[in-house]
Amino acid sequence: MTYYIAGWYDAKDRLTRMMREVEKRGHTVTSGWLQQTEPGGVGMPPLEVAKMYATRDIFDIARAQAIIYDTFDESIRQARTVEWGIAIGMRKYRILVGPGVMPGVFKTSAHETYESWDALFAKWDAVAAGVARLDAERQRNADLARRDAAAPSAPTVSLSTRAKRRAFVSNA
Repeated sequence: MTYYIAGWYDAKDRLTRMMREVEKRGHTVTSGWLQQTEPGGVGMPPLEVAKMYATRDIFDIARAQAIIYDTFDESIRQARTVEWGIAIGMRKYRILVGPGVMPGVFKTSAHETYESWDALFAKWDAVAAGVARLDAERQRNADLARRDAAAPSAPTVSLSTRAKRRAFVSNA
C-alpha cells in the first residue's frame, strides 16, 4: 500500500519517524516533502519554488492509495488541509490522527480516526485492509467505466407522435 502523510512542515522530524514506522510495515510513503532539504515552514518560498512544491505534493497524493492527516500541531499555512481536500476529490482512503485542529466539516469524510499514531499502528492490519478494499472498488469502477466507454452505443429510436398513438391504441 502507498500512503501520503499530511502534516505541519515544522513537525517534519517527528513525521519522518512515523514514515519510517509505516515503511517498517512494508508500505510506501509518497510524501516528498518529508525528504525536502530546502527550507520550508512559515513564510512562502519564491513563486516558482512554491509551484514546484505544490505540483510535487499533488502528484504524491495522486500516487498514494491513502492519506494520513496528522493533527498534532497547528499550522499557519494549512497546506495539509488543502491536501486533505485533494485526497477527498481523488477518492483516497482518509485517516485522521491526533487530537488537534481537524479539517473543518470535512473531518466527517475520514474513513478512520485515531487519537495517536500508536493507536493507528495498533490497528494497522485493519487499516491496510480498508485501504485495499477501497482501492479494489475504485479499480473495479474504473474498469467498468472503461468497458462502458468502449462498448458501442445502441441506436436511438424516436417515434413520431402518430406512431406513439397507434402503439397505445393497438395495445389498449
